[in-house]
Amino acid sequence: KEPIKWASLSFVDIDSLEFARQLTIADFHMYADLQPIEFFNLAWSKPDLRHLAPNISELVSRFNMISAFTASLVLSGPTKKQRVAIIEKLLEIANFL
Repeated sequence: KEPIKWASLSFVDIDSLEFARQLTIADFHMYADLQPIEFFNLAWSKPDLRHLAPNISELVSRFNMISAFTASLVLSGPTKKQRVAIIEKLLEIANFL
């Protein structure tokens, strides 16, 4: 089998199921760390109480990061055809998720 040429690899070349699995594994560990007390008084949304909900804050940050990554990824396609391919790949990953 020929070795992977990393320089020529793009997002659409990544296996969708494996990408979804890796996202799920990372998210699972974050969800597993949640503590019931973190949900009280919407602590994650109040700057002076945010320290009481570190795991929820981390999940919110991760969600925001993935959202920004997704938007940037779509916009990184220089042509309409490439942007469509990226959106189709993201939808395939979302379907697995």
